[in-house]
Amino acid sequence: MAEDIQNLVILQQLIIVKQQIDNDVAAVNIIKRRRRRAARRRRCWVRPWLGDVRRFQFGHFNRLMPELRHEDLASFNNFLRIPPDMFDELLARLAPRITKNDTNYRKAIDPGMKLAATLRHLASGDTYASMKFDFRIPPNTLSLVVKDVCQAIVDGYKNEMIKCPTTPVEWTAIAEQFERPSRMWCP
Repeated sequence: MAEDIQNLVILQQLIIVKQQIDNDVAAVNIIKRRRRRAARRRRCWVRPWLGDVRRFQFGHFNRLMPELRHEDLASFNNFLRIPPDMFDELLARLAPRITKNDTNYRKAIDPGMKLAATLRHLASGDTYASMKFDFRIPPNTLSLVVKDVCQAIVDGYKNEMIKCPTTPVEWTAIAEQFERPSRMWCP
């Protein structure tokens, strides 16, 4: 009996020691995790070459597009696939829908730059990752900009340009256009 009590006391002491070791291991793991997080923390919010100042100094919207607009209209048209007067009309119509407010942390992207980046993306099919070098806008922001501007174009022009068929005759005419063979060569 005394031996059983002594074994129980030893067992309890072993359990307590094991719990202390588990607590120590958990504490060490937490410290290691915090050190890893501290090492991974970003040093800057936005890369300096993607910032507002350099975007204005070296980006396509502020450097290349004014030159093309004043010196070579054909190249402007080739760059965005629309002439400058159409660009200005689009900008005047969409600016209220795509304009954002400045914050304490950063200035909002100019609506003209948003429209130009969107049109360039639609015209060239460039990826956001490659366009960040042209317009100096981060790719994640470009994806939001393109989405917002495209939605603004649809909202701004849907009543004038986009007509949904309402009668069976109109639907049949559209279906027949899809059934006609295309003149495009397909391999």
